[in-house]
Amino acid sequence: MSKAFSPSYLEGTSEALPFLPLDFRQANDRKAAVEQAAQRPCDPRLVAILRRQNEAWGLSSSGDHNLRLLEQSGTVVVATGQQVGLFLGPLYTFYKAASAIAVARSLQEETGHSAVPIFWLQTEDHDFEEIRATHLPQPTGGPLRLEMPQDAETSEPRYSVQHRELTPTVQELTNTLASRLDGLPYSEEALRLFQKHYKPGTSWSDAFAGVLAACFAEEGLLLLNPRDPEVAALGSYIHEQAITHEADIEAALTQRVQELEAAGFQAQIAVREDCTLSFFHPERAEGDRYRLLRDGDNYKLAGYKGSYTLEALLEVLKSQPLRFSTSALLRPLLQDHLFPTAAYVGGPGELSYFAQLEPLYQWFKRPMPMIMPRGRFLVVNKDTHTMLQQWDLSVDDALQSSEQDLLARLQDGTIEGIRGIDIRQRAWEPLAQTFATMESDIVALEPNLDKTLARTLGSIENALDKLGQKIERVQLYQNTSLVQELKQVRSLLSPNGQPQERCYSLPYFVACCGLSSLKQAVWDTYTPFSYGVEVLHP
Repeated sequence: MSKAFSPSYLEGTSEALPFLPLDFRQANDRKAAVEQAAQRPCDPRLVAILRRQNEAWGLSSSGDHNLRLLEQSGTVVVATGQQVGLFLGPLYTFYKAASAIAVARSLQEETGHSAVPIFWLQTEDHDFEEIRATHLPQPTGGPLRLEMPQDAETSEPRYSVQHRELTPTVQELTNTLASRLDGLPYSEEALRLFQKHYKPGTSWSDAFAGVLAACFAEEGLLLLNPRDPEVAALGSYIHEQAITHEADIEAALTQRVQELEAAGFQAQIAVREDCTLSFFHPERAEGDRYRLLRDGDNYKLAGYKGSYTLEALLEVLKSQPLRFSTSALLRPLLQDHLFPTAAYVGGPGELSYFAQLEPLYQWFKRPMPMIMPRGRFLVVNKDTHTMLQQWDLSVDDALQSSEQDLLARLQDGTIEGIRGIDIRQRAWEPLAQTFATMESDIVALEPNLDKTLARTLGSIENALDKLGQKIERVQLYQNTSLVQELKQVRSLLSPNGQPQERCYSLPYFVACCGLSSLKQAVWDTYTPFSYGVEVLHP
């Protein structure tokens, strides 16, 4: 059976390492990644676009400094990115940005080349379902889900999220946010941060970018929105090649999938037959987008009428490049066509699909950057830390033991009344002894009765054990305050069994800990070029 690529790669197995040409754990590979990126200057037109976009989101003096570095030869980029989710989406979005900043600092110190962190806003995508909701911890029950409604006119809109605006519902959600964060030490800071940007009529991308830029203004994080006419013009070469050489690219990517499968790995993204890696917006740039398919000598759209000649598509690409957008496999090529990227910081899924991409980089004659994992963190706030200390539990205890085992441990020796062991000692053991004295007389009546007796005694024993277990469970859960406190701690650390960073979003943790303390905890804890979950105590 095939397995996911990223766990094996992060373990450094010999089967996985060949699929990513540069190993982030090796100092020589890190240096090679920087040196090859440093050979490419950043296009002055792109720097001007970055300045225009980042000024709209609040360009800091540190950001201005990084823009000036990009104008200099030898400067490299450490990139990361994410979809523009509600209230920044999952907490790992924040960690991605923080990781890119830390990696840029480390590479600069290690190699002497200036390194600038850049966050790629994934605004070309049209999957609104993935970004429209976020979750907060709450005192009782599971995570609190906050969500924007789907479009009323269609259940499956296909236009890029760049062209979406926040509806009046966002005001209701920020009110809910205020109610949930009320009473937390830094609630006012968190509300100012999110209420300033998440307002009706603001685009999703601007709201997301405004918050992220504010979070990392001091560090000079730069953001790029690729769904921009000038960016599209700079990237049109990528789409031209993806369209005109679809068959060759498909063959190269299919061969890589076969190589992954031969090594025991599953491909993260399927390679579709006769499908270019570009999406086309047939009516207008702000309208729906469809996969562009090769159809003999012409091209068609999956799920949309009409057919196009190659000449017609290339003419649209030349005059209206924003009517084209990238797929997941093509997006990294656009990024690294634009930037001198030394490293890309991604999550496990991204590491897996980058394992498919080396043939595509070779086709475009573009060196593949070093791919490395983002930092992974678990926030243990002061209240949770205090509670664990009182219970003499470690974070691992709270995460890895069952709730019932933890309740038994916390109440060991304090529960009075009938116990499961009492049922066994006072009911089962005397009964078993009685039948043991009678067994020979019973078997003497009929030899086959020994099996019937054994089955009967086994059934009685199982029934009494289940009764004892149920009694003990009821007793464990009678301390309702302890049960609720334990549930709250476990829900904060691992909501519904998920990693904290994949479920909850940033507002709650800013309100609990303060933005500066949260960032500083990351800087103090994170070790670039390593991998593992780090516990934060902001």
